[in-house]
Amino acid sequence: MERLATYFREKRTNFSGTVLIAKKGKVVFHEAFGKSDFDTEIQNTLVTRFPISSLTETFTSLAIFQLMEQKKLCLSDSLDKFFSRSPLDGVTIQHLLNHTSGIVDDQNGSDETSDRGCRKPDEIWGQFQDRNLSFIPGSKFSYNDTNTFLLATILEKVTGRPYRDYVREKIFAPAGMGSSGFEGEHLSLLAQGHIKGKKQNLRNANKGYGCGDIVSTAMDLYQFLQCYKRCELLNRDSKNRMETVSFRRKKWLDVSLIASGWFYQFIHGMSIGYSGAHPSGFISRWELNMNHDTEIIILSNNVVPYNWFDSKWNGAELIAAELGEILFENRLSPFQKLLIRN
Repeated sequence: MERLATYFREKRTNFSGTVLIAKKGKVVFHEAFGKSDFDTEIQNTLVTRFPISSLTETFTSLAIFQLMEQKKLCLSDSLDKFFSRSPLDGVTIQHLLNHTSGIVDDQNGSDETSDRGCRKPDEIWGQFQDRNLSFIPGSKFSYNDTNTFLLATILEKVTGRPYRDYVREKIFAPAGMGSSGFEGEHLSLLAQGHIKGKKQNLRNANKGYGCGDIVSTAMDLYQFLQCYKRCELLNRDSKNRMETVSFRRKKWLDVSLIASGWFYQFIHGMSIGYSGAHPSGFISRWELNMNHDTEIIILSNNVVPYNWFDSKWNGAELIAAELGEILFENRLSPFQKLLIRN
């Protein structure tokens, strides 16, 4: 795997973070690069923790499927079952899972690093009382954090427990994720976020509630993926339902297949994965390649554009695709790389 290390040291010299690659259930590459804090020059290590941003949504989706297994809810349940005075006629749990609800995003647009927007779930729900949907539920895809925020709120209403306590007991513990936690918990060995090498302020801890607030390590995420694949967190039927394509989005020549907590990609055969971009200067990516029985996990604390056509927030997808070129000996054209978007 020397070619993988060479790739980072020679081609992606500005990459800062940790990378883990596993094949057939065995870790074949696990390395740390760059600095955890550019100001103090503390180095990243294999145990450095990173906010994983939207990768959190896979955990929240899985928790909803656990509740479905326990017959505590159905994916077809409408939101008025859980919220009084629901103005969102026709929106179901499934619409939240695949971002086809038509709900206007309430999580974006406020200052991520201040206390503005730092509200309790019921207070945020109150913001929807006088709002209309932006489209008919199920007719379009529109990614936004509020969908998953509402899933976390539903979890709390159904279980009577805080979202974070549930995830710790039902997901972190059985998966052996001993180094994982949540934003705002004053965890040690936590990387500082940067954009183009400039340190960013941490956002307030409640902004990512249920949709982007998990902090973890590459090894912990690998442990989770192995448990997920072995059906230790969901039974096989529920796992298959979670991976079932529930919406197809076509944009220009790019067709995205969207499941519950996963997006499909066909760059190097069939993969399911998710990417995250954190406003405080982090990007993340994990994917499971079904054709090659391979997992790739990328956690970075320095957000930079890696190519002239690359949005600064999409660097993790591009790196994962380039690692696939090395792993699977499958050269991608510039046009294929241009289509690497969730």
